[in-house]
Amino acid sequence: KRMATATGPNAARFPPSSNRRTAVQARQNLGENRSEVLKPRIIKDSGTAKDKLPSLVLGALLLMFVSNQWSRALIYYINDFTPNLPIPPTEAKNLYANIDLDYDSSAYSWLASFGFTGTFAVASIFAGRVSDTYPRGLVLSLASLLWSAFLALGSLSQDFNHLFASRALMGIAQAVTTPASYTLLAELTPKDKIAFANSVFSLGIYLGGGLASLSIILDQQVGWRGSGLIVAMFGVLSSIIGAIIIRDPRYLPQEAGMPGEGTEVDAIKGTDSTAGQGQGNVKVRNAHVRGSNGEQRGTNISHISHKSDKTLDSAPAPLQMKSVVRSILESKPVVFILLASTVRFMAGFTIAAWKAPLFLELFPDQAINFGVSNALIIALAGSVSTLVGGILADTLAQEAKRGAWKIKSAQARLLVPVLGSLLAAPLWGLTVEAGDFKAASTALLLEYIVAECWFGPAQAALYAALPDPSMRASTQGVFSLLTAVSNVAPVAVGSLISDGGIAGLAADTPIQTALLWTVSPAYVISAGLFALAAIQLKTEDEPET
Repeated sequence: KRMATATGPNAARFPPSSNRRTAVQARQNLGENRSEVLKPRIIKDSGTAKDKLPSLVLGALLLMFVSNQWSRALIYYINDFTPNLPIPPTEAKNLYANIDLDYDSSAYSWLASFGFTGTFAVASIFAGRVSDTYPRGLVLSLASLLWSAFLALGSLSQDFNHLFASRALMGIAQAVTTPASYTLLAELTPKDKIAFANSVFSLGIYLGGGLASLSIILDQQVGWRGSGLIVAMFGVLSSIIGAIIIRDPRYLPQEAGMPGEGTEVDAIKGTDSTAGQGQGNVKVRNAHVRGSNGEQRGTNISHISHKSDKTLDSAPAPLQMKSVVRSILESKPVVFILLASTVRFMAGFTIAAWKAPLFLELFPDQAINFGVSNALIIALAGSVSTLVGGILADTLAQEAKRGAWKIKSAQARLLVPVLGSLLAAPLWGLTVEAGDFKAASTALLLEYIVAECWFGPAQAALYAALPDPSMRASTQGVFSLLTAVSNVAPVAVGSLISDGGIAGLAADTPIQTALLWTVSPAYVISAGLFALAAIQLKTEDEPET
């Protein structure tokens, strides 16, 4: 009686009996208890269900990835090891970092490879965890600011050690890009478009690489230092745009929704929550759950899958690296995909680091023409290849699901990197052995068209092979870690063509020979490993995206 007639300050504590009975009944019907949060009820706006590509977010991610790749690849185009350059020493120092800071081809091979990927690989161990723990939009924007700052510092270097240190710091900052971006795309992209979305994002490799190649022209205008500062400013701009557009769905208010999702979530807060007591149905941003120690933990319900029947207490937490590695080693398809990708990266990294020195040495009077043609090859042929590869992989996977072939969809996707790598091997041989600039450029164009289709399909197959979808970000960290191993190849080439050779062996190997017998075998071996991965993929249990 006292509760039913309470007024004044006690009214908030003791609502009218009819309202109180409604609230109590609602709590009883829904089975609320101290440690339980109900499954979210999803309300889909008309026409905004998760059936479209998240175009705005994908565009912002692509822009930052272009900055990432441009900053990373710039070093390949501001060095020239051609003996006896026919230009004054002062001009040579302004144009080329190796002449300005006085380092040789062997030192360059470390600068272009392990100087960056060593720290990149170590940071990748933690990058997946960071992506799993913190808002990915904020993480990506901050990382972009940092790598741009380190690039600017490198452009002001006064000796090789300073430049090497700036590359190492850039590697740390850039490690988070792929795990944060790919997991965002995996959560926001329809399952039947995931390989295409990955391929669109991968365009950053080719657009950024193309811009880096065009930096040969920029270098002619403002020098290698000015080029670095301009690229750094582009990175700052991409960071600002990313900060404005990208929102992590795990931290987004549900009434706002991610672009293209348009979802809202209703939930009942637990009895320990002081806000909303006595209310039968309260829309909340976060569901707070108290652990056994009484500490209140805020957990965003937005990360629960629309198809999940699990409560927040049973939602998967980010896995420890030990568990991820153990699960990877227990999965033969995952092991073979990672091994195949590692060898495939050997070919790609070697071409990236030594393609410009190869063309500048073979055709010293074609520097500007090489910069322009190489930029077009990377940006256009590479982009077309990766987009077509993603579309082709998704098409093959859909046909496999319809029973067109006696293979699974993940196996069908791996056909793309298998065939692409096999075709790329002889075309790279033609590039290296071509007798004139036009023939070499044509062979390089064809090589890019067939070779660069592999990444999106390989990523999609890797995610399909994972035993647990919550391993995506951490596995992406392992994937990035393995790229460090791939840099053995460009370092080996740098040693082979130097005076010292490898442990005194094969010194002064012609650059054509070193590149031919490093890259083409890597293509063939990676094709075989992708084929073995496809053979091992015998289940159709692909994780929900």
